[in-house]
Amino acid sequence: MNNNLKIIFLLAVVFFLGCEEKKRPLIKTDSDVYIPVYGIDKILRLNPDTYQITDTLSTGKNPHDFVFSPDANFIYAVQKEEMPTNSLWLINRKTGNKIKEIPVGSISHHLAINDDGSNLYVATNDLVMLETGDLMVSKLIDGEKIVCVVAGNQGIFANDFAAQSIYRLDPSTNKVTDTLKPGGHPLHNKLSPNGNRLFLTLWSPNPKGSGLKESFAKPL
Repeated sequence: MNNNLKIIFLLAVVFFLGCEEKKRPLIKTDSDVYIPVYGIDKILRLNPDTYQITDTLSTGKNPHDFVFSPDANFIYAVQKEEMPTNSLWLINRKTGNKIKEIPVGSISHHLAINDDGSNLYVATNDLVMLETGDLMVSKLIDGEKIVCVVAGNQGIFANDFAAQSIYRLDPSTNKVTDTLKPGGHPLHNKLSPNGNRLFLTLWSPNPKGSGLKESFAKPL
């Protein structure tokens, strides 16, 4: 994905989220910004007014994505590094201490947490789920190359880049209910705050085939 496409995607998503009625609960941590940095194996905490780094949190090898627990006390971070010991880290947000490390497969791309914070979903080429109570791992989808997942009140959506498919799962059963064909290789996706719209970026060998797409999520 080229830089222009990334910028267009981010602007489009920010604009849309700013216009939508915010019906879903928002995670409020503090006034700081948290950024995973792939090369130094840390999450940086920045003051958005001064742009100064106020803290660093260790995450394991090559952090690619993270989510907060609903109470914002904990961080779940995954590593994008192909290795036998690829793990999800549970981190205390305030102290930065690692509480637990859970193997999730040979690689992890992105992850999502459902609205009530009971389930984590991790894209590991397959799609796996961890219940936040016991952090036991179970496989939901045997994918070709699942690279991104988002969770909302109308479904869990997992992008399979290689299969050119988006799998939709019922959030109450975690079973696949639909397979969307977006017309390309789906990379990243975002749900609108009310969960009714899914935005995604597609990759195509033809540069003219890549771009921002929109798919409307139908009620379950």
